[in-house]
This record gives sequence, structure tokens and C-alpha cells, in this order.
Amino acid sequence: MKKITGLCLFLFLLSCVTLLAQIQGKGEIAAQIKDDRGAALPGVTVSLKGVGCQCKSCKDPEKCECCPDEIVVVSNAQGQANFYVAPGTYSLTASMQGFESAATQVQVATSSTYSVMITLEAEHPEIQR
Repeated sequence: MKKITGLCLFLFLLSCVTLLAQIQGKGEIAAQIKDDRGAALPGVTVSLKGVGCQCKSCKDPEKCECCPDEIVVVSNAQGQANFYVAPGTYSLTASMQGFESAATQVQVATSSTYSVMITLEAEHPEIQR
């Protein structure tokens, strides 16, 4: 039993170290997506595209692996979408059926968190939701 507990603890710590190694030197974009009434919107497609990579290890920003062309996630039940990215400028776009898309640009620095509030307006506000 002690061996299993020790192994589980070792694996947990190893996964924590691996996660820290992956996000070290990166910044976080924490997006909160709401509708025009202020309610959180789950299920929103959120796209992040690099506009200008500032990764120090990139010799050719056009082919930089630490600055992906596009990352797409779906907002969670609380309307949140998080990204861990290399320093640089990014375009963030949120879209969902029945709403007009919204976009903004975010400048990310190393080891910083940027909170972004995105409000999606209903495409046909005269129709009751």
C-alpha cells in the first residue's frame, strides 16, 4: 500500500513539474465571454491567432513553433477560455451561432495574466431568447 501511495505521489509531482515547464516563459490570456445581458456564455468558439511573435528563441517568426498560427478552444460552463502563449501580440475572436462575432487584440508578456472581457451581441435582438 505504501508503494502505491508513493508511486501516486511521485506521478502527481512529476505531472506538476511537467506542467510548470510547459508554461514557464509564457503568459496567460484569461477570456470571459458574456452575452449583452451580462450572462456567461458557455460553448463559444474562441480563436487565438498570433499577430507578432516576440519569442526569444525564434530566429524566423514565420516558422516559430512556440507561437502557433491559431489555437481554438470552446468556452467552459462559466464562459471562460484560457490560453498559455509565448510573449507577443494576438488577435482573439469569439463566435457563436445567434450572436455577432467579437474580436480584440491582446499584448502578452512573460509570466503575466491578461483578463479579457468579451461581450457578444445577439444577431437579432428583437427576437426573444
